[in-house]
Amino acid sequence: ERIAKEEETARLMQEKARVEQEEKERREEEEVEKARQAKEKEDSAIQKAILLAELKDRLTKEAKEKEEEMNKSKAALNDFRAHLRLERENKRRAAEEQALKEAEVAKAKEKKEEKKRAEEEARVEVELERERLLKAQMQEKERLAMEVANAEEERKQERKAEEARAKAQLEEEERLNREAGRRLQEQEEERLAREE
Repeated sequence: ERIAKEEETARLMQEKARVEQEEKERREEEEVEKARQAKEKEDSAIQKAILLAELKDRLTKEAKEKEEEMNKSKAALNDFRAHLRLERENKRRAAEEQALKEAEVAKAKEKKEEKKRAEEEARVEVELERERLLKAQMQEKERLAMEVANAEEERKQERKAEEARAKAQLEEEERLNREAGRRLQEQEEERLAREE
């Protein structure tokens, strides 16, 4: 009977060892899978960050090009205005000479007003275009900032989820250890009770 009890105890210990080994192998497989998933998420986040950086560089370059174009437009507008002023002055003098020579003051005045209207229309058109470009640049900057903020928030959420999974796994391991200790103690108590 003692030999049978010892054999039973040995069998139970072997069974316990087998169960613990299987549980260990299962946890190792889960760890490998979690590590692989974490690596994939990290690679995805890195790729997204690279794409965002490339997008930011491209948008910055485009904004700079638009600014240069706007500066060129301003310079061209200033040249145009200077040309208009010079042309207007020359025509004004010609109109005065024309008025003195031919007494056509009314016609010269009409031409002058027409040029002033054209200059004002050109000024308004350039101002509207400048405001449109500035608004487009601001909208693009806001959109890029929102994308960066969303990417940062997504990385934070992924870190929180990973921490929660690690905590749950640790709690599960502690529970399994307590359960195994409890079973071993029960078996020992049963063995002592049988011996008694």
